[in-house]
Amino acid sequence: MMKISFSPSPVATHDSPHQLRLPDDFAFLSLLVPALTEQPAPRPLTWTEDLFLMSHFTSATSYTLSHREADQHMWRVIVPEMAIPQPFLMHGLLAVSAMHLSYLRPHERSKYEMQSSYHQALATSQMRSVLTKITFENCSAAFALCALLTLISMIYVARRTDAERQRSGTSFVDDIVHHFMLTRGIGGVLADHWVTILSGPLKILSTDKLEEPDNYSLPSYIDQQFSALRSTILPSLGSSDPAALQTSLDALDGLKLVYKNCLFLHPHLPRSKLEIGVALGWMSLVPVEFITLLKQRDSMALVLLAHFVVLFANFEDVWFLQGWCEQAMASIENIMSEQGLEGLKWPSEQLKKRSGYTSA
Repeated sequence: MMKISFSPSPVATHDSPHQLRLPDDFAFLSLLVPALTEQPAPRPLTWTEDLFLMSHFTSATSYTLSHREADQHMWRVIVPEMAIPQPFLMHGLLAVSAMHLSYLRPHERSKYEMQSSYHQALATSQMRSVLTKITFENCSAAFALCALLTLISMIYVARRTDAERQRSGTSFVDDIVHHFMLTRGIGGVLADHWVTILSGPLKILSTDKLEEPDNYSLPSYIDQQFSALRSTILPSLGSSDPAALQTSLDALDGLKLVYKNCLFLHPHLPRSKLEIGVALGWMSLVPVEFITLLKQRDSMALVLLAHFVVLFANFEDVWFLQGWCEQAMASIENIMSEQGLEGLKWPSEQLKKRSGYTSA
């Protein structure tokens, strides 16, 4: 029920000191394809199965990706037509459709997850060669596929069980770090083509932001918490590392902007009808060094991540985010240092109020 979007932020430009350097083989794409180590390799699908997946996408899934008619029309009509000469995008559409069906038909979940994995693997494999020669003709299709595959990445983050993470030696926070890297990798690859993308049929995916954010004030209970983060909570956790503290403060500035966008960008929509891409914009705003802090389980970074998670309580009924907030907060609490637990009180309280989340 939410639009998936990326924002062409300054971090993706060649002049930015925080520009993400990507390996030549675009290894970040490997973050998209779920491990199938305990399942047989997905078999090729018949044309009738693919036809059914496309029918489902245009008749059902496309309506869940946004609340706005223009966006729904784009996903239902424009993007499928764009995919006809771009097979990698067609596989992305079919992958998302299959994943949606795995949610709607839990008794056939394994079947549709395998179909989604099959098309996702083809999409990302073909995408690797496309990304080496992005052109005027294919950049919008590449952008659309990245949006779709990012959605699938979020679904797998929410659906992976503790047992699956334990077997792979990873945690929910590791999955979130991968999602940050994926978002930044995509932004870096497409950075030189934003002008073309924003002048084409997909420009609506990247235009959600307040024109004058300084003219808006956050509600007092949020503003007071952000002030406490800046003046006491983060400095108390980062007093021995000024560079890390500054990185966290910069990430805090970006998070404050995202909170404003979420609260004021679409005043005519109830909070539960917000476009999720607005909240995801924080992943494009944080310094690259902040992702390193998350990898290191830095307490400041984890505290800010918990405040980011609070935004997603607004989307608890969205099919591709089932269980997201609960898993995220529990994971953060489990690995947080004793000193940093104080910084989790406010976000934990907010989740309890908004979504019925209860801490373990």
